[in-house]
Amino acid sequence: SEKKKSALEYLSLFSKLIRFYLKGLDSDTTSLKEEIKMLNLYLKLQKLRYNNKFEYTISIKDESKKVDAIIPASIIQTLFENTIEYAMFSQHKNETLNINFEILDKTVLLKIEYEYYEVADTIKYEPKYRQRVMQWEDHIKLLNSVKNYTIEKEVSLNTERNKHFGEITLTLPDLS
Repeated sequence: SEKKKSALEYLSLFSKLIRFYLKGLDSDTTSLKEEIKMLNLYLKLQKLRYNNKFEYTISIKDESKKVDAIIPASIIQTLFENTIEYAMFSQHKNETLNINFEILDKTVLLKIEYEYYEVADTIKYEPKYRQRVMQWEDHIKLLNSVKNYTIEKEVSLNTERNKHFGEITLTLPDLS
């Protein structure tokens, strides 16, 4: 049945994601290549969880450059966990995420262009467990102060009627 197929796919993605996290537990850094694999698994898992209520694309500008850049671990996952959870619990409609990576000389640029429609008169709901999840901006501040990283962020949001669109840009150090 379709439900069984979906459940098996969910479990498969979940187990791959758990193995990824367990493998990287003892490291503060990860390769960009591995982080992109993790992000794809995570977003596929969340799409299944939320019945395809959002779409995403992941691209790498000039893939011939070194995708083996080393970046701080788990920032990208924290950012997307916060983004997806906020969107789903705020009942955004037609959420679209265009995720672009660009490998520069000593940095990796992550640009997320997003777009969604807000439904009028929706009840905002934030489950209690969300209060214990680290916010991505706090995560960046912590890493910059403890590890002396130079992670930079830029966020913009625009609105036209009930359509919201914007961009989140992270500049991550290439630690290789």
